[in-house]
Amino acid sequence: MEINQNYLNRINFKGNLIDTASSVAKPSDAQKPQITSLSSNPIAQAQIGLKTPISYTKISETFIPETEKYMNLYKLANGQKVAILPKEGPTIVKTYFNVGSMNEPDNLRGISHYIEHNLFNGTDKIGPGEFFHKVADMGAYTNAATGYNTTNYYIKSQLLNNETLGEIIKLHADQVQNPKFAPDQLIKEKGPVTSEITMYSDNAYNTTQNIALKNLFQINSTSEDMVAGSIKNINSLTREDVVNYYNTWYTPDNAITVITGDVDPEKTMELVAKNFNKQNPVEPMKRIHEELTPIQSTKRVDIKKANAIKTSMVMGFAGPPSNDTKAQLTLKVLDYILTNNMNSRLTKALDKEQLWAFLNTEKIGNNPSDPTGIFFVMDAPEEKSEKGLKIIYNELQNLQTNPPTEDEIKNAVNKIKLNRSSCFEKSSYINDYIGESLLDNNTTQLSNYKEILDSIDTSDIQNFIKNYLDLNKTSISVVHPAATTNEQLKSNYKNANSQNVSFKGSITGSSPANIYKDVKEYTLLNNTTVSFLPKKDGLAKSTITFATPNELNLSNPEINMLNSLLNKGTASKDISAFTNILDDKSSDISFVVGSDGILVMTSCPTEDLQTILNLSHEVLNHPRFTQEEFEKAKQEQLDNLKNQYKSPSDKAGRIMFPNKRIYQSTEKNIEELEKMTLNDLVNVYNKMILNASAHATLTAPTDENPNIFTEYMNNLYANIKPLKPIDYNIEKTYTQNSKPQIVTDTEENAQADVLQTYKYKNNRNIEDEAKLKVLNTILGGGASSRLFTDLRESQKLAYHVSSFNDNIGDTGTINLNIQTTTDDPNDPTASPENVKKALAGFDKHINELKTKQVTEAELQKAKLMLKNDILNDLETSSSKYANLASTCLTPYGKNYTEKLFNAIGNVTIKDIQNTANYIFKDAPVTSIVASKKTIESLNLNKTAD
Repeated sequence: MEINQNYLNRINFKGNLIDTASSVAKPSDAQKPQITSLSSNPIAQAQIGLKTPISYTKISETFIPETEKYMNLYKLANGQKVAILPKEGPTIVKTYFNVGSMNEPDNLRGISHYIEHNLFNGTDKIGPGEFFHKVADMGAYTNAATGYNTTNYYIKSQLLNNETLGEIIKLHADQVQNPKFAPDQLIKEKGPVTSEITMYSDNAYNTTQNIALKNLFQINSTSEDMVAGSIKNINSLTREDVVNYYNTWYTPDNAITVITGDVDPEKTMELVAKNFNKQNPVEPMKRIHEELTPIQSTKRVDIKKANAIKTSMVMGFAGPPSNDTKAQLTLKVLDYILTNNMNSRLTKALDKEQLWAFLNTEKIGNNPSDPTGIFFVMDAPEEKSEKGLKIIYNELQNLQTNPPTEDEIKNAVNKIKLNRSSCFEKSSYINDYIGESLLDNNTTQLSNYKEILDSIDTSDIQNFIKNYLDLNKTSISVVHPAATTNEQLKSNYKNANSQNVSFKGSITGSSPANIYKDVKEYTLLNNTTVSFLPKKDGLAKSTITFATPNELNLSNPEINMLNSLLNKGTASKDISAFTNILDDKSSDISFVVGSDGILVMTSCPTEDLQTILNLSHEVLNHPRFTQEEFEKAKQEQLDNLKNQYKSPSDKAGRIMFPNKRIYQSTEKNIEELEKMTLNDLVNVYNKMILNASAHATLTAPTDENPNIFTEYMNNLYANIKPLKPIDYNIEKTYTQNSKPQIVTDTEENAQADVLQTYKYKNNRNIEDEAKLKVLNTILGGGASSRLFTDLRESQKLAYHVSSFNDNIGDTGTINLNIQTTTDDPNDPTASPENVKKALAGFDKHINELKTKQVTEAELQKAKLMLKNDILNDLETSSSKYANLASTCLTPYGKNYTEKLFNAIGNVTIKDIQNTANYIFKDAPVTSIVASKKTIESLNLNKTAD
């Protein structure tokens, strides 16, 4: 499940969300749906759970320009609204309830999120754990999210047969209308929810945001997290609390269902009316809304936090109502002007101190007239924290006396349009946008977005600043590392407010040294290596990596089939029985198969570690390789392959690694899968396991069980057969590419996806890796990179442009990627020539890196960005554990991160030039996926694939 807060990384609890883009044709007048009323002969409201359709009325249809389709809006007789937008691509059925944490009494804070979890735990028709299985059986995805003002649930699927849509709507309606709230399930679900609260409390920025929010709107709450609530609250909740809260808020008249995808509106609405037939309560209980009273004078709070590595800062303002479309769009324009790129005002000012900030907007209340929250967010080394706050203050003050120019506004508006156009190719984004608009009772932003955006001028910006960015009415919260002394705080504040802020040019700050000083490492007699990272509290987490020999050369069909079957249970326990054990123990087990091995991940309460480990070993030793499960997985994979979007990396990979089966064509994969037998797959699996080497990583609270590590090692020794020692030799895959090669494929998208790849021989030496990372950061690894500054900001060729490194054996690759618009009739800048300009830009910056030295300032900026990334990734216990698990199979072991951090600091200007001449020595492979019209007009000298 998800805590739906923009400032957190969204966390999938069950299910997964894969967004895909599609091209949608504008309907003709003949295709345009007609507005009709179906309420002239209303049917009496059906009782809960009955199949009798409920009456409904079509309210309106709204043309959404970006989709070139009409949104059809209906209202059921029980008051529930339903919006349906037909478009190609995946279909999403999502219900939004107008309730979140700002509707909770403080002693129940967190109950909205808790109920969200429990709506997956069964109805009278569906037993505990069955919901996920039913969704998976359709090859679909599901999840839910809770925020300050909204809770939503969805199922997403390709409609591969005629029954899928009906089954999705039926299952989804039953889930949200008829939860059973079984007492035993309510008790079990408290474990995962409280564990999630602990995870959020680990996040220093989460703490900073919540302090700023509570002070900004004068909210008196005992919960550190305003959405997740407190562990005390969750553990105190009774079934009566849950049922009363659900009956108060989860009513049809407080719900909106949005369906986007490959559907017929009228036929879909008939399915909705048949299943969403719940009545509103006869005597509804009183609903509460958090009083959002903005502060009238600035308030600042500073705290110290034990797990904070850097200083986190938030400066908050009370913004416009969420249904004030023009004000909200004016805020978006300001965001681009201030923080969105390296040419933005605030970004440029902060960059002089090698700092960076972003603007985050949050809808807080669920009344459309409630103010939104505007938050400027920044992380910084402690010694620069006050300077950073001072710069933000100065730039906001400067806006009042030096408002944005017409050119600044125009550029921001164009970037917003480009971003929106890209986003509206996705069913998930459109669904969210429609749902949020209808919750605000505001369809203006759906139909007139561009017109309102185009109308924004300098006076609108000035009025916005005056009304909503008053520096005398701001909430500031700062979370410092625990080691910061009061004398340091006073000194930093004094220096920032008594001196002009200037760029010193030096890099200072933390180091990841000694973060793993408490890690214990052993090698068992069965050759399994083990690392243990102790922690104070939370769940025990284990990762066992079985690394397989390179010569197995697995194909994607083999990998995907094993991924599917290893997560289906054991030979004696089907998925239902397997999941029941996990649910009973509030635990998780997952298996991930890759081209180089098998990953076994478990998470559970400390007292259940042995049980859950034994269950994972049972899967490995006796997997559920039945003919029935094999055939189901095979059909699912065939369906996926036949509905797969093309990627430029596919053909590029086949050119660069012709002997690697993971790069074989989709046609070859389908052919292989159709011929595959269960016996073939069993043989592949046995070869992987029998020839593997293994490393295990555990993090667990030793306070709860001091003997946990010894017990863990004994379990691994007893259950894992003797394996091969870890082999650190690198597979030899490198062959020289002596001449440029170009491959293409067609996908009828408005944008061309262009990938240019260079390969080089890589020995994986950590000093060389540091040089590569710094070079990539300068070239295209961030918002200040050369590719971004030139191709996006200067030439305006694309919204997305980047470069990234990868490795396969002893072959390293550096990949330059851009998505540029080539044939959108609504975009005057669209042209196939954009592809040629992009490729010319790639060549230009590669040649400059080879022939000219980078500047000292550019080098230092790139090194700082990389160091910040490393430190940010080590902030929480979970991220430290994940880092440890991923690096212990390298020759550097637990010291990998510290060595990389230090090696980055030692990179010189000359190193960058030497590295560029080395990695760009071979000729490139260029792969382009674009519309047929674009490919033909480019007239390229293509390489046969």
